[in-house]
Amino acid sequence: MSDALIIGGHGKVALLAAPKLIDHGFAVTSLIRKPEQAEDIEALGATPLVLDLAQLTPDEWDALLVRFDVVIWSAGAGGGAPGRT
Repeated sequence: MSDALIIGGHGKVALLAAPKLIDHGFAVTSLIRKPEQAEDIEALGATPLVLDLAQLTPDEWDALLVRFDVVIWSAGAGGGAPGRT
C-alpha cells in the first residue's frame, strides 16, 4: 500500500480526492489546520494530521514529506485571503 499526503485536506477538492485515493489502495493522511476538521477526515477513511503548513520550517517539511510516496497540494485560502494562497 502506498502512503499519500493531501496538503489542505479539508478543502473541496481534497474531500473529493481522499475517498478516491483510498478506493485505489492508498493510505491517506490529510493535513489540516483546524482540529475540529479531524472528524470529517476520519469519516472519509483518512487520517487527519493537524499542522499549520505556514508555520513549518524547511527541516520540518523534509521530515514530513519523506514519509509519503505521493504528495498532493490542495491547500488554498478558500478565496478569502489571496496573499495567504
